[in-house]
Amino acid sequence: MTLAHPRGTYAVTHLRSPDGTDASAHIPAGPAVPLFGMAAIVIMATGFGWVGGNFATATDTVPVKLAITLGHMIFPAALAVLAGLLAANPGSSAARRAVTAVAWLSVLFAAVSTGYALANPDPNAFGPHNFADYTAIVILLAGALLWLLHHLVPLAPRQWPRNAVGEEPAARSSSRQAPRR
Repeated sequence: MTLAHPRGTYAVTHLRSPDGTDASAHIPAGPAVPLFGMAAIVIMATGFGWVGGNFATATDTVPVKLAITLGHMIFPAALAVLAGLLAANPGSSAARRAVTAVAWLSVLFAAVSTGYALANPDPNAFGPHNFADYTAIVILLAGALLWLLHHLVPLAPRQWPRNAVGEEPAARSSSRQAPRR
């Protein structure tokens, strides 16, 4: 395990709990959800909420406005639940597949609504017709593509920067490791 410090990253080889047991046994093992993954979920949820607000018009009746709002809030609510599940259990393949499905639905929604809007230039018709509408679509697509790309494109292994004096990285340096008890 490594700990971040302003002067570098320190490798911790042994931690003790107050009761004397090995504290590192309480740290869950397995793949963590990457920061880009959680950011993608938040961006997608923001895009869905914004799209729902833009596609309800002033001429809609109250039941239609409620249906549009509920329809566009299902996905952000589902993404919030999935983000919580992934934070609690980062190795959950079911939650990852569900977020991937929502991301593909986001891409499909953006493509269909944009295609429909381009085919029907009436500003009161369904789909993005102005800057605010397209901003919401771009935010939705940004979150979806960020999620999909972080799963489809493997990241290069992280290269630790060398210390100022040209030593090995601090995380591998044996002189900075915590002493064993």
